[in-house]
Amino acid sequence: MSRLPPRPRSRSRYDTKGFWLWDLLQALGLIIVAYLVAVFVYLVLVRLSELPHGQLWDEAFRAPLAFILIVATTVVILIPYFQKEWDKGLRMFSICTAIFLLSFSVLSTTGLVDPKLPLTLISRYAIEPLRHLLKF
Repeated sequence: MSRLPPRPRSRSRYDTKGFWLWDLLQALGLIIVAYLVAVFVYLVLVRLSELPHGQLWDEAFRAPLAFILIVATTVVILIPYFQKEWDKGLRMFSICTAIFLLSFSVLSTTGLVDPKLPLTLISRYAIEPLRHLLKF
C-alpha cells in the first residue's frame, strides 16, 4: 500500500470549459492589475532612492540605488513564478508584474516611449468623463 497521496486528476478534454469571454476578462483584469501594481512599485522605488540625503548622496548615487532597488524588487516579485505548486493565477500575476516593472523602468530612463500613456488614456477617456457625469 502506497503512502503517497492520490494524484490529482487533470481536467479531461470532455469536461465543460468555461465561457471564453469570462477567461478573456480574467486575463485582461490580471494584466491591468499587474500594470498598476508595477507602476506603483516603480514610483515607490524611485521615491525611496531619492530619500537619502547628505554629502555622499548626490545625483550620481541615486540612479544606481534605484537600479539596485528595482532589481531586488523584481527578484522578490518573481518568487511565486518559480514555485510550481502555487496557484497559476498568482504565478502569471508575478511574471506580468515583473515584466511591466522592468519595461516601465527601461522606458522611463531611456525616454523612447512614454510608459504612462495607458494611465493617461484611462484618465482622459474614462475617469474624467465619469467625474463630469457624477459632478465630482
